[in-house]
Amino acid sequence: MFTSQTPYAPEMLPEWNETNIQTRLDLTHQALLRRLQDEKDLSPATVLCIGAAVIFHGALEERSAMETASIIDESVLKDLADEHERLADDLEFLETLWETKPESDDIESLCLALREHLRTHLERDHRLFYQSIPKLQAAQRTSNSSWSTD
Repeated sequence: MFTSQTPYAPEMLPEWNETNIQTRLDLTHQALLRRLQDEKDLSPATVLCIGAAVIFHGALEERSAMETASIIDESVLKDLADEHERLADDLEFLETLWETKPESDDIESLCLALREHLRTHLERDHRLFYQSIPKLQAAQRTSNSSWSTD
């Protein structure tokens, strides 16, 4: 394990490069969305596994979005964090229900509802993080460069 006292730890960690991070997040985001769209297995284990990946990915998106704070209003970031929290609560409810009453008729309908919620969440985040923000950033760079040449 690397600690702050390990002299070579920083050299072993990749540099935080926003472009590379965005590219990796986008690829992961697309893979999660494809998995939700293509997955025929709606078992609680599958929904919980995909849901956990979406929640983790959302935390990385929130961290990355802080870098673009000048473009995204704070209230939007708060709404995204709140939605991630609601998704986590719903996943926790599914897990508890599945562990305590695996024969419950509600599990299948909850899995279907969660899958749809996760899918629509990922589609919306894709429009925001991987379509709109890059366009706004490009427009901002263009605007900034035109100011500097005048």
